[in-house]
Amino acid sequence: MLQASLWAAESDTPDVDPCVTRAGDVADERLWDRSYDVVSSGLCFPSRWVDRFFEDPDEVSDDPAHTQLRVIQANRWQDDDTRGEDLTVRARVRLPNLQERWYLVFRNDDDVIDDGEGLDDDPAEVGVEPAEEEDTTVRAAVRWAKKVGGFLDLDADVGVNSDIKSYVRTRYRFYTPLRDGPWWFRFGETVTWEDTEGWSARSAVEFDRPLNTRLTFRFNTEFEWRDVYQAEGLDWSWLQTASFYQVLGQRSAVQYLVGWSGFTDPVFRKENMRTAVRFRRSIWRPWLYYEIEPYAFWARSNDFEGVTGIVGRLEVQLGRYD
Repeated sequence: MLQASLWAAESDTPDVDPCVTRAGDVADERLWDRSYDVVSSGLCFPSRWVDRFFEDPDEVSDDPAHTQLRVIQANRWQDDDTRGEDLTVRARVRLPNLQERWYLVFRNDDDVIDDGEGLDDDPAEVGVEPAEEEDTTVRAAVRWAKKVGGFLDLDADVGVNSDIKSYVRTRYRFYTPLRDGPWWFRFGETVTWEDTEGWSARSAVEFDRPLNTRLTFRFNTEFEWRDVYQAEGLDWSWLQTASFYQVLGQRSAVQYLVGWSGFTDPVFRKENMRTAVRFRRSIWRPWLYYEIEPYAFWARSNDFEGVTGIVGRLEVQLGRYD
């Protein structure tokens, strides 16, 4: 499995649970390691919980994390002299003593319908804010999440943003192997209502296939409808991507992606094409990552003249498991 291959130990040393803090280990830690333990209040980085970007699409399991915190700094440079930077913060805390899976979730970005944890977006959009947005929106919500059987996930958010505007999001995800073969089929539907923005919906279909223990193929198709699109006469937006995920070693992996997107109205046609190579590696400590993502895109609005760029990311993850 991609996840197991990426993080499995390559030495013959005994397996040690990285999510257990041991008094002897703490006593021998250096200053920065002790500081990390203090800041995370005993939380441990989830080496078994990895970024969905590198997770094996065929690995279907409950997320065991009790508490998660991710902080991602991204910087973008393009050959047309444009620049951009983003600081993304995602946090989730499970509420104790409740029968179902209830969480408090926090995020500091604007797209409430985003299903990809903000990590599989167009790199050319890093640091690009809508003209009407002056400050980054902060959102907080209560989330209910439940796995039904082995192949169905349900979750719902009810929350408010920093402008004191409410929103509701519901999501349904279904996944199953195709005829007991190597292919997996996934379907997801997300419906959202947001104060002043109105309704939105996203449908996503994925086909995944592991080619060997280190290489996985994924083909994705998405359609998205928003009230704001209707107001602009654009109807549905659509996106298709094809990706290969490759394990390079114990702490690194890479994604190769091509994609194209557009709108169904006023003309159903391709508006943008893009390609990217995304390299990700864990460095220094198992809770610290960096990414390098060179990319190129061609937009109809620019007569499909190619633009190249690169995005660099630095990420810190913390988490606690029961």
